[in-house]
Amino acid sequence: MKIPVGIMGYGNLGMAIENQLKNSEYFDLVAIFSRRKSDKTILFEDVCDYKDKIKILFLCVGSQNDLEKTALFLIKDFDIVECYDNHSRLESFHKKLDKIAVDSRHVALCSVGWDPGLFSLMRGLFKSLGLSPVTFWGKGTSQGHTQAIKNIDGVIDAVQFTIPDKEKIKAVKNGRVIENGKSLHQRLCLIVANKEKHKSIREKIVSMKDYFVGFKTKIKFVSREKLVKIKSFSHKGEVATVGNVANFSLNLSSNPEFTAKIMVAYAKALEIFARDGEFGVKTIFDVPFKNVLNESIYKFF
Repeated sequence: MKIPVGIMGYGNLGMAIENQLKNSEYFDLVAIFSRRKSDKTILFEDVCDYKDKIKILFLCVGSQNDLEKTALFLIKDFDIVECYDNHSRLESFHKKLDKIAVDSRHVALCSVGWDPGLFSLMRGLFKSLGLSPVTFWGKGTSQGHTQAIKNIDGVIDAVQFTIPDKEKIKAVKNGRVIENGKSLHQRLCLIVANKEKHKSIREKIVSMKDYFVGFKTKIKFVSREKLVKIKSFSHKGEVATVGNVANFSLNLSSNPEFTAKIMVAYAKALEIFARDGEFGVKTIFDVPFKNVLNESIYKFF
């Protein structure tokens, strides 16, 4: 019997999750919740009417302001899967979420994307082998940072590209020890906005904690036509090690589609945690890989 699931949020990631669930042998998509009601979606505020119809919710809301409060509210009635990527806030958020999840006997599978997520595993693996991992993102479109800019008053449309420092990638692979940090990347913001709003938008971007403060940030105001031409869902990333001993890289044509693949694949583990009474917050480190596979582990030896 398939597990009944829902999607909370119907932007790029929500649509990608929907696409992954279409032919799933594990999950049955019952409902999609959005702030905008349509023929395909149900309003956010009606989600609790489905607590006896849906077991798992995939959270696909914005990471800047929505995800934490949405997760803390929904975990009382649902198991959840999310890919929250605000690295500096993960530990404090997980502690708050874990208490509610345990008390309500639910499971929250948290930060299961490619970073945090797959890259977290690689950093842990490389570090345990005595290697020194350094993470580089891009060049690519950051969905979370793009949405954070679009939330600013006066912004009509925007995209944010994350660009790694090529010289520092080369230095790491040549054996130079470099700490993970904000100096490894540049953030390029391309924005469509009315001219009278340019100054206030620029000020809000450079002062945005957890997103742009401390990063070398370049802001360009462009025409709507130019932005449409350069918009993309593509992204790249690499966990490299000092001396080029081991590396793990991704080259994605669609960041949302690949993130959705990870979330849906790992969501199968939720049923096992719940069955065994292992309630609370779980991360990718808590999931045995055999619980993700669709076939025998011995096909991979």
